[in-house]
Amino acid sequence: MQLIKCALLALFFGVGLTTASFAAEAVGHIESLSGEAVIIRPGADAAEPAVVGTPVHQQDIVRSEAGGKVKIRFEDDTVVTVGESSTLKITEFVYAPKEKKRRALLTVPEGIFRTVVNLFVPDSRFEVQTATAVASVQGTEWITEAGLDATSLGVVKGKVLVGSSDRTIEETVVLLQGEGTEVRAGVAPTPKRTWPQTRVKSFSDRTALD
Repeated sequence: MQLIKCALLALFFGVGLTTASFAAEAVGHIESLSGEAVIIRPGADAAEPAVVGTPVHQQDIVRSEAGGKVKIRFEDDTVVTVGESSTLKITEFVYAPKEKKRRALLTVPEGIFRTVVNLFVPDSRFEVQTATAVASVQGTEWITEAGLDATSLGVVKGKVLVGSSDRTIEETVVLLQGEGTEVRAGVAPTPKRTWPQTRVKSFSDRTALD
């Protein structure tokens, strides 16, 4: 089962761990950590332990272990907190403050994470992609729980546009504060609805890290 799971993750990421290239410049760093997490660098023979202050680059994969949480602060002050037993790939992160441009794509095959996009950038494309969903934002905070078969998204504040990762499915939903949706493989997002506070609190607690 574990071998099948690893193969599915490798297929989802679309690259082998030893063949991808990445930009030399750091795009962020590990800001805080609870428990254990590792960073998988393109071309590296083995994962390295994540420690506070460790830089992260495009194409890096950050994986938290059971009981572990890790907070990443990017160079534009975007903060992503990865809950336990979760995997995140920094597929693309380009921030050009002088040109007021940003291009970001974070890929998450499974796990739970909180994203806070603090900075408004006029020319910005910031997306988070899971196996079943794509979320596009400008300045907001939301929480996502991703699996290989379904993704749940809830907005803490701001606005998030959610669609299927299957580009042939055109239906999307716009979530506002307190609203959520679910996106299963091969179908459009469910109609948005207000999430009960118990669910919001559960998601928040699982991604809380000072």
